[in-house]
Amino acid sequence: MKMLKKLALVSAISAISVSAFAMEAMDDETMSATTGQDGITINIVPDAISRTDAAAMGVTAPTMNLISNNAPAYKGLSISEIRVHDDDGLGTLGTDATANSGALVIGGGLGTVTELQDRTVILAKGDKPIQINIDMVGDSNGSAANGGAMLNVEIKQPQMAIKLGNIYVANSNAAEAGWNADGTANAGGAEVDGTTAPNKVKILSGLEIVMGESIMNIQLGNESQGHMIKADAKLIGGISINNFALFDQDGAPQTTVDDLILGNAPAAGGSIRAKSIKITNNDGSGNLTTVTGIDVGSRIAANMSGGVVTGPTTVASLDPAVQLLFNKPAEDSTKAANALAAERDVQAVNLFGAGSTYLGLTGPQQATVDATSYVQTAQTAATAAAATATDAANAAASVNAITTNPIYGSVATPNLTSTSTYAEVSTAATNLASSYTNANSTAGRDALTNALSGGAFTTYADAVAAGAAGAAVVTGVDNTVAGVKAVADGVALLKETADYRKTLVEATVGQSNNNNSGNTAIDKSKSTWGGIDTYNGLVITSQLGGANGANIAINNLAVGDTNAAVMGDIEIIGLRLGQSRIVIMGH
Repeated sequence: MKMLKKLALVSAISAISVSAFAMEAMDDETMSATTGQDGITINIVPDAISRTDAAAMGVTAPTMNLISNNAPAYKGLSISEIRVHDDDGLGTLGTDATANSGALVIGGGLGTVTELQDRTVILAKGDKPIQINIDMVGDSNGSAANGGAMLNVEIKQPQMAIKLGNIYVANSNAAEAGWNADGTANAGGAEVDGTTAPNKVKILSGLEIVMGESIMNIQLGNESQGHMIKADAKLIGGISINNFALFDQDGAPQTTVDDLILGNAPAAGGSIRAKSIKITNNDGSGNLTTVTGIDVGSRIAANMSGGVVTGPTTVASLDPAVQLLFNKPAEDSTKAANALAAERDVQAVNLFGAGSTYLGLTGPQQATVDATSYVQTAQTAATAAAATATDAANAAASVNAITTNPIYGSVATPNLTSTSTYAEVSTAATNLASSYTNANSTAGRDALTNALSGGAFTTYADAVAAGAAGAAVVTGVDNTVAGVKAVADGVALLKETADYRKTLVEATVGQSNNNNSGNTAIDKSKSTWGGIDTYNGLVITSQLGGANGANIAINNLAVGDTNAAVMGDIEIIGLRLGQSRIVIMGH
């Protein structure tokens, strides 16, 4: 049962860590990569912000309490104003009335809202710094693959709250070369960079966003992770957005009593607002899983000829994503063991002369070799790699024990092995989800109770009612059900990993999901993006929520002016966006 409770599949995926990398040549640099981790670590510890100062800058008590309940002080920073200038506005300069410069402004104050109240504030509890780990890699894919050099920057972010200032649209003094800020011609005039943003109009209230701890990995050069920035995270407590309000700031048209009677127009402008918006996984955990990749560049649909895609839709084998779970730990364990043996021979020569081998030494001499820091480092790596391989084997055994056990209501196949396919993992994920449902049902718990008690109790309720006499059986049933859920969650995570690879491959090939398997030409309009498959900008590929999607809870939704009554609370359950893409471009 302990094997089931390990969440073995998850550990087998994540445990392919520093201990699992083979040490081919056990020199100082290689060993430090396995133990000390050469490179640069930067810890950023912002200055203190008192609770009183945070409140004065508009951070609400509920938001502060989500970071640290009733704490007297936090770590953080604040920004007075952020401006984004648009040099030419909307339309064609010299033709359209809207073709003049404007700006998007965050904070800075307006009217009765002071600059202090309108600042953008970032707060953290302060018990953990923002940590940046920088490593330089000579070959991103290993020396045999000639992958090229890479800079890896890992950013560890503690739980934090971001309170934005109010968001405004405003005028701007920015201008394109040859034009004035108001869109009139200015022959020979130089480009003017925006420095002012007058006449602000509020369009969105200052949001407060609370995020759990996360890790972002940035790779520059030859990216081995497939994205420039990879930000996969499990946000403890999910994401909370407090005090949301979207304003119809310009207001509605002036009306008369007749207009109101006839229903021609509302009487006043207002807003769409909510006290809070909470986003979490649809699994009852209260946390939020995100899988995000960020890249910068351009893309044109692959295999284009004459405006059509000419290649077949093929997804390069997904099975390595599955087999990695089983083969990689065993492979690394073997390499680490070989490295240990090689290092023992190296130290035998260093200590006892040319021609010496570890196996040819006496017992005391071998002990002397094993006492060197070099061999101890290699021994630690080999032991850890072997443990990882054991976890992977246990993971397979855990899955197979459930999928072949009738008590959980599962079919006998598929089991997972080192040659399992993507389709088999998909089926296993479905079967294991059913296994957990069955095991956690009344009938399932009764069957487990009967089996674990040797027939002494026929139902789970009987064991619970028996008090101390049935306590051990109740605990055993609860642990068994929890173990089944752990394995089911692990396989679901494995399938998510394969699905993510599938999406990346499909995007690279540039094919639509409805393409056939032959070489028939496909209309460009059917390519992956649902239209002309080209872009040049910032590309964000993101999955929100775990295997069952995400839940969105909107608290105290109201629509109208300040006197409008609250409509109530809204829940969106199991939202599945898949690997959605956002492309940000200029125009």
